[in-house]
Amino acid sequence: MTLEELYLVEKDRIKKLSLYYARMFHTEPQDLFQEGALAVVEAYARYAELPDGDLLRVTRRIINRKIYRYAREEYRHKRCRSNATGKY
Repeated sequence: MTLEELYLVEKDRIKKLSLYYARMFHTEPQDLFQEGALAVVEAYARYAELPDGDLLRVTRRIINRKIYRYAREEYRHKRCRSNATGKY
């Protein structure tokens, strides 16, 4: 499987996860989508030699974790800025 094929397979999943975590953490879905796309590239660079099924399984886990962590950090930063200014 090539990187382009892997991205096309995961594109819809990245979009759904981005929207889900954007609502949960009140952050921008476009930023989360970009983080997911970068996760695909990183996963492919590291695990390209795996069989397609294993590659998909690993890539999905990496995408989910990267998007979740990014959304959680953005939410923390927004809360810290809001609390520092006295706004809630």
